[in-house]
Amino acid sequence: MTDPTDRIDTPDQPQRIDPLEEPQQDFSHQTAIKGLIFDMDGTIIDSIQQDYEAWNKTFEPYDISIPYEKYVKQLGAKGEEIVRKHIDISEEEAKEFTKKKDEHFQKDVEENGLKAMLHIEPILEQARKLNMKIALATGSKMDKLDMVFKHVDLRDYFDEIITADHVENGKPNGEVFEKAAKQLGLSPHEVLVWEDATLGVQAAKNAQMKCVCITTTQKGDHKGLEEADVLIDTYEGIDLQKLIHAIA
Repeated sequence: MTDPTDRIDTPDQPQRIDPLEEPQQDFSHQTAIKGLIFDMDGTIIDSIQQDYEAWNKTFEPYDISIPYEKYVKQLGAKGEEIVRKHIDISEEEAKEFTKKKDEHFQKDVEENGLKAMLHIEPILEQARKLNMKIALATGSKMDKLDMVFKHVDLRDYFDEIITADHVENGKPNGEVFEKAAKQLGLSPHEVLVWEDATLGVQAAKNAQMKCVCITTTQKGDHKGLEEADVLIDTYEGIDLQKLIHAIA
């Protein structure tokens, strides 16, 4: 297998990276990248299909069914913004709509469970061993996060959490990532964003940040993800130290 430190693959060639064997103890002093910012749905939590079904259940009374390929292009936006693109209702009504969607999502999770993305925890562990700061930045609300972390034990990895409750503008506006970096005490060039969706990649770039994008949410369609610095098709075998050195 080609050593990923020899080249950066193009967006049409998602790179696979060897596991980290012996992480350096204070890696944060050796690179411009000192922190990681993760999106939630589809990035650390394998929740996209459940979220998609929850949206369509909530839209059913309006005879609206959102095709999956259209749904994924909206990922990252605030829930109220998504609602008002499809239905002409007030902001308050949109908030109630989004609340109902989250209730459908929660019911699904309670019945069927919820899982972390495969192999995401080793990456978070590597970041900890490399003495890096970690934030979660999502278009979801804190109530949803509280429910998610009851089912997936990842909360303790994050030094800071920024949600839709903390920002005025959803993705592709870079506000959520800018606030996350500020809370970490880092500048935009010192963080690496991890995303799974077009609006998220655009938000990272609008915040002047480097970005890694996992492509599983898009089901093979990489259109709109080309702005990411690196595309990956799995977290399996990722060597965080090598990846950062390759793109920093």
